[in-house]
Amino acid sequence: MPEVPPPPPPVRRRLLTALVALVALSSCTDGSTNPTEEVARSPLVQQNLSAGSGLAITAAAENVARLLALAMGQSEVRAAVLAAMRDSEASEHKLLLQRFLASPAGSQIYQALQQSGGSPGELRAELAALPALQFYVPIRSQRLSWEGDGNVVVVPQFEAGPTVSAYATDGTRSSLILDRARLPEQTLFLLQVAEPMARRLSVQRGSGSTIQEPGERDMGAVLLRRGTRDPFADSVFIDGTVGTLSEGECDPEVALEFCNTDPGGGGGGGLKLVRLVNNGVEDGTPFESLEFEMRAMPQSGGSETILRLTGISPFDDWQGSMLVSTQFATTQWIDVHTFETDGFPNPDDNFFCLNGGAPLCSPNGDPRIGPVPFGWTTVLFPLCEDFITTCAHAPSDLLVQFKN
Repeated sequence: MPEVPPPPPPVRRRLLTALVALVALSSCTDGSTNPTEEVARSPLVQQNLSAGSGLAITAAAENVARLLALAMGQSEVRAAVLAAMRDSEASEHKLLLQRFLASPAGSQIYQALQQSGGSPGELRAELAALPALQFYVPIRSQRLSWEGDGNVVVVPQFEAGPTVSAYATDGTRSSLILDRARLPEQTLFLLQVAEPMARRLSVQRGSGSTIQEPGERDMGAVLLRRGTRDPFADSVFIDGTVGTLSEGECDPEVALEFCNTDPGGGGGGGLKLVRLVNNGVEDGTPFESLEFEMRAMPQSGGSETILRLTGISPFDDWQGSMLVSTQFATTQWIDVHTFETDGFPNPDDNFFCLNGGAPLCSPNGDPRIGPVPFGWTTVLFPLCEDFITTCAHAPSDLLVQFKN
């Protein structure tokens, strides 16, 4: 059972101090093993660590937001952004900004800057100093309604807090309070460090006038597989088979691609997630959805699998069938560790069984499924974020249920 940690600080998300701490820790060379060294194996984190101090990153991101907003003063640019976001297969129709700007559609932004008095060279220089960024409209109602008008703002968000900078299409900056009860009048485009992505389960086809269709779900999923217990090993499921990454394929640790894998459990055998209830866990803004990963650790050892879920909103109650492991919990137990993944510099948030959950949970506080016969496991595991004795929401932060 995990040791009960001290109470959390008031704000735990998107703290730039975490970036400074990681930069400092990563410079240690005493040969010891620590969580920072584990995290720093990720190519995305390495890129972030080399990007400079937190203040420098924030300043560069603010300028990128201003330049993007200037470019979006032109209707042709807004039309290109709308079309690209509509075509995006990621949850919330996210774009990876650097990739979009390298595309023919994205190149219009550089042309627009030239015409509006901005500097394409300045934008390229700022982007070169920044990690991979995601660019999207986080408010679902705006994705359903925006048709390309100029009443937009671009908001860079790299630290916690409800008050953010908002850049209009004339390049002016104002302060904006993010409040679920009071949506901004302008369509809000958010700029953040890229988070892990997965392909949406329902992908719209054909042209349309808005980013998203009303009946389209936000949830995405992908099943990843590790050849070892190294969290950054490079084997994944590709079209139902185990493959090794080659250049241009999906890297599950870096949000530059998503794996084209359907984790739906209809025809596949193994342990499945059949229910996930979010009782109010939120991300850095009241509008964002969350990304969760569930790591299956079979008693028999062998390859671990990771179910990545994206587009999970506060108060969602999802029920269905998603493979968590290609092994069954019939003659062995399988522990499943759940964590919420955040974009750097935010630490991932772990979820543990409420009060340890003994005897139904592992000594580490993870749900332990099996050995059970084929069929439903009737247990709904209550999970708490980061702490085993205290949940921020009632009756728990998350509820999860599994089935063989």
